[in-house]
This record gives sequence, C-alpha cells and structure tokens, in this order.
Amino acid sequence: MKLFFISIVFLNSLIGFGQWSEVGETVFADPEFGNMSNGALNANGRVFANVSSGDDLMWPPTKSVAVFEQDGSEWVLKGERIPQDPDNYAFGLEIDINAAGDIVAISGVQLELDDMLRGFVKIYKYVDDEWIQMGSTIRGSADFDLFGTRISLNASGFILAASVIGSDEFGSEMGAVEVFEFIGDDWVQIGGGIPGAPGVGDFATGIDLNGAGNRLIATSHIAFMGVTTGHTLVYEYDGLVWNQIGDTFVGEEGMGSATVSINGYGDIIAIATPLENNGGESVGTVRLYQEGAGDWVQMGSDVEGDAVFSRFSEPILNWSGCAFSAACASAIVIGDEPDESFGEIVHFTWDGIEWIMGDEYISIPIGDFFGIAGYDLDSTGTRILGASPLLVDTELYGYVNIYENPMVSCEPCDDTYAAWSREACLSYTVPSRDETYEESGVYIDTIPNFCGGDSLLTITVEILPLPDVGATVSPDKICFGRSAIFNGTGASSYVWDNDVIDGLPFYPESEGTIVYTVVGTTEGEGCVNEASITLTVLPDPLLFAEHDTIIDLGGSAILTAITPSEGGFSWAPEWEVSCKDCAQIKVEPDETTYYYVEFTDQFGCKSIDSVLVYVNPQISLGVPDAFSPNGDGQNDVLFVQGVGLEAMEFQVFNRYGERVFLSQDQNVGWDGTFMNQELNAGVFTWLLHYNFSDGSTGMRKGTVTLIK
Repeated sequence: MKLFFISIVFLNSLIGFGQWSEVGETVFADPEFGNMSNGALNANGRVFANVSSGDDLMWPPTKSVAVFEQDGSEWVLKGERIPQDPDNYAFGLEIDINAAGDIVAISGVQLELDDMLRGFVKIYKYVDDEWIQMGSTIRGSADFDLFGTRISLNASGFILAASVIGSDEFGSEMGAVEVFEFIGDDWVQIGGGIPGAPGVGDFATGIDLNGAGNRLIATSHIAFMGVTTGHTLVYEYDGLVWNQIGDTFVGEEGMGSATVSINGYGDIIAIATPLENNGGESVGTVRLYQEGAGDWVQMGSDVEGDAVFSRFSEPILNWSGCAFSAACASAIVIGDEPDESFGEIVHFTWDGIEWIMGDEYISIPIGDFFGIAGYDLDSTGTRILGASPLLVDTELYGYVNIYENPMVSCEPCDDTYAAWSREACLSYTVPSRDETYEESGVYIDTIPNFCGGDSLLTITVEILPLPDVGATVSPDKICFGRSAIFNGTGASSYVWDNDVIDGLPFYPESEGTIVYTVVGTTEGEGCVNEASITLTVLPDPLLFAEHDTIIDLGGSAILTAITPSEGGFSWAPEWEVSCKDCAQIKVEPDETTYYYVEFTDQFGCKSIDSVLVYVNPQISLGVPDAFSPNGDGQNDVLFVQGVGLEAMEFQVFNRYGERVFLSQDQNVGWDGTFMNQELNAGVFTWLLHYNFSDGSTGMRKGTVTLIK
C-alpha cells in the first residue's frame, strides 16, 4: 500500500503547479470491478465514461462500463454500471460518449469460437436513471472483420462510425468504415461502406466524426517488409453516398498515419505520425490542415516531438479547431507513450501562424503513466481527462483525473451554416432530434455548437412512401412433408421469418396454420414495409392395416385398412389382391408377402401402412384310391391333392397300358371318361411327376378304382 500512498502525494503536489488544476477528486478503480482503462469525456467536461477490466480469472471476463458525472467536488456514478453480456469478449474495446453525456457507444467482439473476431457495437441512452440499449446490437457481417475496433459518435449521439479493418468489401482485407444513423427505433447504415485508398490494406485504424456526423476522417497504418506508411482520407455524406473531400494524405516512408481527429465543424483535421524519426529517435509528428479551395491546406509547421515529448499520438481537436488570436485558441491534446518514468499530456494553441505549446504540461512521475490508459478533451479545450494505470500490491488498478485550465477557453464563435439533402422513409427526424417531419420540404435545424454559436442546417427533405409490400404462397394448403413457395411483392428485396427464402421451396417443420411475415425493402432509399400470409400444413391421415398373420401354404387371409378420414385406398402388389381399392381384401399368397395400402384423403394427403402375411411352407401330395363318377356330386372327379405343387404331370392308364387321361393342372381332374365315353368300373394305374415350390421334385405311381 506504500506505492498507492506515494502516488497520491505526488499527484496532489503536481496538480497545483501552473494553470492546470484538478476538477473534483481523483476517481480510483473499485477493486470489485478491476482496472480502469479508456476514457471518453462529454462536451462540457462534466460527464465521462470508462471501462473496468473485471476479474481476469473469471471466464467470461466480467468487464463493465461506468459513467461518472460531476457533483460539486465529487464524481458520482451516473446510473448503474453497464455490464458485458456472457457471450461477449473484449467488452469496452472502444467507447465514446455524445456531447450531452447521455449516450454511450461500446464495442467488443463475440466469445463463440466461430465468431471469435466478429465485432459488435452497443449503444446505450440514459433514461430515467437507467442505461437502456438503443435499438439492436450492430454486428460485423463476417468473421475476423474486426468490426468496431475504432468507433466514433457525432455530437447528438445518433450517428455512429465504426471501423471494419478486416473488411473484404473493396478488396482482400483492405478495410472500410461503416456509418449508422438511429432512425425510428433502430440503427440503419447510411451511404454504404467507405473504402480506403486503392491497394492499401488495414484502412480505418483511426476514425473520427465531426459534430454533425456528415464528415469523417479515417486513416490506415501499414507495415510492410519493415516499411511503415499510412493513408488518410476525409469523406462527406451528401445524403446518399460518402464522397472524398480533397486529396488522399500519403505518409512518407516510416510515417504511418495511425491516429486522426476532426473538429466539430469538419473543416480542420489533425493527423499524427507517431513513428516519424528525428535524429534516429521516434519522436512523432502532428500535422494540421484546414479546408480551403476544395483541398486541405496545412496550418503552420509540423508539430514535432523532442527528446522529452517523444512519439506524439492521438491528437484530439476541440470543437472550433482553430482561432486567429491567442484568446480564441483551439487545442490539441497529445499523449506521449510511456518511458521509464512518466507519461504526459501536452497542450498547444494556434496563434494564427504556428501552433504554440503551453508553458505547462500534465505529468505524473514515479512509474505512473498519465493518459496512457486513455484520454479525452472537452469541446472548449479547457478540460482534459486522463486515465492512468496504478500498481497496488501487485494488482493493477488505475484512476481517472479531470483537469481544467480556463485560460485556454475560446471566445464565443460565430454561427455556422450548412446545407443537407436527405431522403427518408415515411418521416425524418432532424439531427438535433427536436423535430420530426412527415412531409417533403426544406427545414432548418439549429444545433448548439458548444462554443457559444449555433450550427444552422438547411435540410432539403424528401419523404418517400413505404413500399406496398404484399405476400403470396403457393399452394396455401399443403400436406406435411411437402413444400410451398413464398414470394414477396411490391419491393426490391425480401426477408422472411421462419427461415423462408423468397422464391425457393420451403418445407415447414410443423403442422397447423402458421403466419409468415416478409419485410420488403426498396432499392436505393431502403424503405421497408411488411406483409403477412398464412400457410396451412395438414397432417398425414391416420391409417392402420391389420393384421399381420400366418397361413398355411394354399390358404388365404383377410386384410383390412382402417381410417377415420374420407378418401380412397390402393393396395399393392395389385396382382396379389382381390380388390385393389377396397378397404378389405382377400389374399392367397404362395409365399410370405408384404401387402401395402396407400390411403389418400380428401385433401390429397397420403399415408401408407403395410401388413405381413407369413406363409407356412409345408408341402403335401396324394391321389385318392377310388372315385365314383355317377353324377351325385360326391367324389365324381379324380384330382391330384396336395399343397405346394408348382408343376405336375398326371397320367391314368387302363389295364392294357393305354393312356386314358393326362393333366398338367392340379385343378383339372379325371371324370372317368375316355374320348367322351364313360368307362366301365375297374382298376386303373396312375403315374405322377411333380415339382414342389421348395424346389424338390419326384415321381409317384399307384392305382385307383373307378366305382359305378
């Protein structure tokens, strides 16, 4: 605990030095929530957000974001902490806060293995003492796209820019920026993806939005074969697309433009090249440019680091960005990377010709690296936030300080004017959120610019009607297991619920009448509407075929199909049954046979069942020893009797050896005649050749007595 005590002593002794003084008390990390890092300060410097690392031994990590508000000499929590979700990782990777201090954006990446590097951004608004998520979570569209590694909110908090460093939209891993606006009750991408310089990868390693959210600066930081270069571009949104403003800034060899800033008006930018060498040391350089004559003109000389203030990075412009007198100064906050003993934040002002470093800088010695964990500037440039690490008994915590210097306050600035064109579906809410218009027209929106003036936006609004979306399904009534095709109408693209894909066969997974909803979107303006339609999925009819049975060879069985539904039957194999379409049939199989019955109900739905008739394969054979063909109907014909006969030849001979009868059909017997003449009583000889169904063959002979 001695180190903790010494740090406080040095902190209090240095804050009183010069014109920078601490605002309120130092905010130390709560041990329950872990180390404090990152920092975002609102426009008036009275609200800030930061990230608590949580317990590193727990999985998933228990990170959270806390928002503090100035209450006299203290900084108190504004609402409860915003916790990470269980499936999130690296929660609080980046944070930003709007001008009013009531909207916070937080980025992170997914925890699941297949989405490990798919980023997300969540935006929360402070409502009735609670932080409530605004709309849906904005998620990256592909694995490993590093969505949200850098984020930036505009002044109102209703426009968000997010980097997609790993995006392949404009080429393999070239990177891009995506910008979203909160319209209605959700976040909608505006203007499409914003590309970097052709052939340059890892675009959007640094991004920043101006106050209105219609201008964006973004940069790349490229290291290839030991050579570091960078490209910086500025874009403006015209209501439809993002257009580049001016030329691309290309860093010299060894000068990777890694961090950037744009002022509230969007007409002054700062580009840091933290790796620039000066006499063999990486001292870093910041260049500032002002828009003029359709391009960017450098303001003054390069602001270079030296042996003390080396490796400049993370420039942050105040709202106005420049002034023509020392009394109306703009400010850049530049944090130094840590060396053996300190970190610092250095303050510069514009004197109309050059950038002048202030007489004092804020520095915490003895191993504490002030601002290394995060820092920010308010809109006037008079308040600075610094987040610093702190080691206490081998545990890493941290603290946040807010400093103020009224001497660098800007004088009141003039009003600014801008003109926008916007297309909106059904209604349009102006950036200040003060008015919502449902009719096309030209409207003026007034946004305080936090330096005493107003930004007056003349907005030409075209209200577009919602598409007349319809839904069809064919057929609208199907049997379970069959498909239907859904189609949306009246829009350009369609997204269905329940995993339906427009225009493709869909197989429902359950029975019943189900409502399906389609969201149709028009091309270009992206207006959406929805429609619903029902599909009835009928169950298969109940069907029972009975009963499985056993018969002797040569016997028969009665088979019955039972169903409570109306419809028709079809038995198979049809050559084996007595009636193909009857509910009950008689069969006489020669061998064990499965009989199948298909039932089709009145809706065309089908069911199939089967019944097994097992044939006992016994065989028998015999010829009677007497018969009496006297016409009394009793034993008038001599038949070969037996079961399982597949083929036979039966012959009868008189006592002279003359053949008097021949049959090859078991159902054709001898009636005691020869050549249509009745024979006299007597004893006759018979000879029988036979083949059984089991493959056995043979011959038998004997005598039979014809009785008169």
